[in-house]
Amino acid sequence: MAGHDQDNDGALRRRAEERVKRKRSIQTQVGIFVIVNIILWVIWALNDSGQPGVPWPVYVTVAWGVILAFIAWRTLSGEDSAVEREIERMENNDR
Repeated sequence: MAGHDQDNDGALRRRAEERVKRKRSIQTQVGIFVIVNIILWVIWALNDSGQPGVPWPVYVTVAWGVILAFIAWRTLSGEDSAVEREIERMENNDR
């Protein structure tokens, strides 16, 4: 029985490490998004801010922001808890 507990602890630790890894990845992606967008908006402000119409960095910011929001939502949503519930169901059925 002790070996089974160690296996569960190891699997739980691996899942926790994977979750932390995914959260750090999102944080890195958000940081890159912010830095790149600041650079793009500064370039626009220094060169094209007097031009009429929609500022061109809007397209990058909105498109990339939507994609990043979707990735973050998928990563941080309750999908992990659904997987964990399914694992518990499978373990209970095996007994």
